[in-house]
This record gives sequence, C-alpha cells and structure tokens, in this order.
Amino acid sequence: MNSLYLYSIICLLASCSNLLASEVYCPRSISVKQNIDSPPAGWKVSYENTRYNLSRITFFDGPPEENPSLVYDKIAESGQELHAEWHFNDINPQRGIWITCNYESTNVVLSKLLPPSLKECKVTYYKDIFTSGSNVIKEIKCK
Repeated sequence: MNSLYLYSIICLLASCSNLLASEVYCPRSISVKQNIDSPPAGWKVSYENTRYNLSRITFFDGPPEENPSLVYDKIAESGQELHAEWHFNDINPQRGIWITCNYESTNVVLSKLLPPSLKECKVTYYKDIFTSGSNVIKEIKCK
C-alpha cells in the first residue's frame, strides 16, 4: 500500500474522530422548520430544506435560564486557530455544568446538562472564519 494513501486515510479518520467528539457536545448542524405568520398579499410561500450550522457555544454554572455563563479560563492563539479552555473544579455539583449550542440564522438554542465527572473543556476555533458574528468552532473536547 502506498504510504501517501495510508497517510491520507489516517488523516481522514483523525478528522472524523474530531467531528464525532464535537458532536457529543453540540450537534454540528440542525434542521429547522420556519413559518411565515402572514404572507404579504399576492406572494406565494415556499420553503427550502436547509441545515443550520453550529455558531456558538456557552458553558454555564447551573441551568442556562439562570444566566450564570462561564468565561474561559485561558485562551491562546496557534497558527490559524484559537484555543479556549474552561476548568470546572470549583463548580457546585448540585447545579452542574450546562452547555448551550446556538445555530446560525436561527433562534434555536439547545441546552444539555454535562456529566458531573467533567473537569474541563477545550474548544478550538478557526481564527479568521466567522459565522453569525462568532469564530467558527472546529472542535470541542471535554474530559
């Protein structure tokens, strides 16, 4: 087997595993059904089947509706990427760590209580690529 071919396969598998790791925390994209309340007179309404991409995540100390959002503990630049880290050592276990996932061009916010054993999350963003005013998320890794 050609070593370049083998290298390409390994890179593809590594990329897929990064996407799958991120998918555990926030779906990469969602489908949304929109409706128009009252179409303007004389206009016909149709809808596209569009998927909307993840645009922003936020971590919370407790339920998101209480709005206790957490700021990253550390951020660093590396080449074309930004790396942000959150550490959850001092979080009240009764409140838990929550994550919210926002999607471009929608008002949809998914939220989820993360496992209590989670101690940190690292999010890698593309430094110069934006969606809905935020850096595009490349990868989310938590442990």
